[in-house]
Amino acid sequence: MRVNKENKPKIEKYIIKQFNMIVKKKGKNFISLIDLWDTQFKVMDKFGITDYMSQKITNDIAEMGG
Repeated sequence: MRVNKENKPKIEKYIIKQFNMIVKKKGKNFISLIDLWDTQFKVMDKFGITDYMSQKITNDIAEMGG
């Protein structure tokens, strides 16, 4: 699947939800590199996008502060 203006907001919303769950579960206001990678793999599997796009979108969200 290609990432486009129609599905990108859904993917971003899913990533933010994943980050929020991780932060809530750990009780700390950050995510680890392993958490970031796990989220990237989940995004790849759920949305059928490439590793590159999964990394790009996930990293963009992480840099914005999720």
